[in-house]
Amino acid sequence: MAADDTEAENDAAAIHRACQRALWETTPGDRAELQKLIADLEGYIRQLAPRVAFLALRMQGEMQSTALVVLRHADEVLDEAAPSEDLSARLYDLGVVARALLTLHERPGDLIALAEAPGDELSADLCGWLVALPPMDPPEA
Repeated sequence: MAADDTEAENDAAAIHRACQRALWETTPGDRAELQKLIADLEGYIRQLAPRVAFLALRMQGEMQSTALVVLRHADEVLDEAAPSEDLSARLYDLGVVARALLTLHERPGDLIALAEAPGDELSADLCGWLVALPPMDPPEA
């Protein structure tokens, strides 16, 4: 197994644990611990969203539609204007988005070849996430 594969598995395991903690365990009573978990989830979302945006170019049908909705929620939850007074609610919102992104990243469904992926109409709807677009045909001379 390559080092990158091991690192990706460790990241996925860490994200799973953080989501489990945010969504199904008792909210940490210690404010510092709660803020750290929130910061961790924000980082995981920033890490996963561009990867899912890239995969969304190759997803099909409902999976692609779902990815676009989840990416929109990722934008909203990371926006500076996102509600942050209630830390427990913020933790839950981040956990939901991080878990959805991880699921889409791990199980994107059948992917089409990048050369066949639609370009302009989809790339314009990826919520501002940086994505790699398929190569364009060279201009005719």
